[in-house]
Amino acid sequence: MADRHGTALPLLIFISMFQPSLSDTLTCTSSVSTINLNPSTDPYKTYKYPATGLYPRTTTCKWLFQATDASSRITFEVTSIYVDCGDTLKFHDGTSSSASAIGSSVCCSSSSSCGSSKPPATTTGNSLFLQLDSDGTDNSYETGFTVTVVVGKDESNCSASGTFNVNLASTLTLTSPQFPDKYPISRNCTYTYTYSNGNVQFEFIYMKVELYSGTCFDSVEIFNGSSTSSPLIAKVCGDTVPAQNIFTSSGTSLTIKFSSDGQETKTGFLARVTPVDQTAVSSSVTTGSSSSEPSTVNDSSTTTETSTQQQYETSESTTKVINLQSTTIKEKTTEGVTSRTTTVADTTKTEVTSQPTLTVGDTTKADVTSRPISVRDNNSPFIADSTDSNGGVIAAGVTVALVVIALFVAGGVILFKKKKKRSIDIYD
Repeated sequence: MADRHGTALPLLIFISMFQPSLSDTLTCTSSVSTINLNPSTDPYKTYKYPATGLYPRTTTCKWLFQATDASSRITFEVTSIYVDCGDTLKFHDGTSSSASAIGSSVCCSSSSSCGSSKPPATTTGNSLFLQLDSDGTDNSYETGFTVTVVVGKDESNCSASGTFNVNLASTLTLTSPQFPDKYPISRNCTYTYTYSNGNVQFEFIYMKVELYSGTCFDSVEIFNGSSTSSPLIAKVCGDTVPAQNIFTSSGTSLTIKFSSDGQETKTGFLARVTPVDQTAVSSSVTTGSSSSEPSTVNDSSTTTETSTQQQYETSESTTKVINLQSTTIKEKTTEGVTSRTTTVADTTKTEVTSQPTLTVGDTTKADVTSRPISVRDNNSPFIADSTDSNGGVIAAGVTVALVVIALFVAGGVILFKKKKKRSIDIYD
C-alpha cells in the first residue's frame, strides 16, 4: 500500500483556515447522501465520518455537497485522515464519480503515517462529490476522516485594485476577491458604504487573512467615516473571526479597505454590511466613535495600550485586541522630572521598558511593559537613593561639606600647636 500523506506545513496552515464550528456526522447509505450548503446562513461547516469507531468493510459510501446558490463554489480540506490505502477516498468536481477527480485518492498506509491532511482545493461549480470504497481488510487505525467546507462566491466587485462607493438600502455581502478561493496578491480594494438615514454596521462572518509573527501582511481595515483618512476603528487579520466581530459607524458612512501584499495569500474573508436606523444604533455594538475615548472590549486575551484606534490580530486560537488612548507619564532626567507622551495601560505613573514596535494603521507605537515606580511631587519630602540623580547631587554636597569641616578642624589643631610652641620658646 502506498504511503500518501500531506506534509506538515499545509496541515498547520490550512487546518486553522476554518473557523470553529460544530461538527456534523456523515452517514453512509446505499444511495447518495446529499448535503445542501447555504452560503447565506452557514458558509462553513465541518463533517466527520464515521462518528466513532471504524468505518465498515466492503462498503461504498457516496456524498454530494451542493451549494443552494448555483453561482457559489466550494473550498474543502480533508484532515485527520485515517483511511487505509487499500481503500479509496476520492473527491470529484461535480455531481457524481464520473466528474473530474480533484487530486488523487486520500489515504495513509500505517497508523504512524495517518492523521495528516490534504491541501485545500476549490471546485469550479457549486457541487462536490465524495466517494469512499473500502475493501475486506480490517486495520485498527481505519477510523475515517474529517472534511471542512467553505462555500460562497466572489462578492468583492474588485477584479482590479480600486475604490468603490455604495449607497446602502439593504444588507449586502462583502468578500475578498476570488472567494472562497485564495485572494490574489497585490490587491487593494476600498469600499465606502453610506446610509443617509442612520449608521453602517459591518460584521465579520469568516476570516482567513495572512498574519505572520504578529504582523498583518494582508489585512481588512475599518475606518469610521467616508475615506481611509477617517479614524481607524480596527485592523483585522489572521485565521479566526475576532471576538468582537461587529463594528458600527458613528456617522452615516463606514469605509472598508482590504489589502494584500506580493507574497502568500489565503482564503480571505466574508462579511455582511447592514444599514442601521438611527433609533436602533443605541442597542448595537458601536466602535470607533469620533470622541477621544475608545470603546471598551472585554476579552480574556485583551492587551490594553493607548490612542483612538484599535488593532485586532487573530492567530490560530486567540484574538489579540489592543485598545489605544493617549496619556502622559513621568520620566526621570538629570535635570529633574520631565514628562513625555507614551502608551500605558492607565493613568498610573509607570516606568517604560522598550519592546518591538506594533504597526497600527499608519501609526507605529512602541509596545511597552509597565510597572509602578515612585515619582516625587513638588510638595512631598525627598528621599535620595542610588538610582536618583538628585540624590547623587545631595550626597556629593554632603561629602564636600564634610571634607571642608575636616580641613577646618585640622587647620585649627595645627595653629594651636604652633601657638603653644611659641609660648614655650618665649618662656624659656
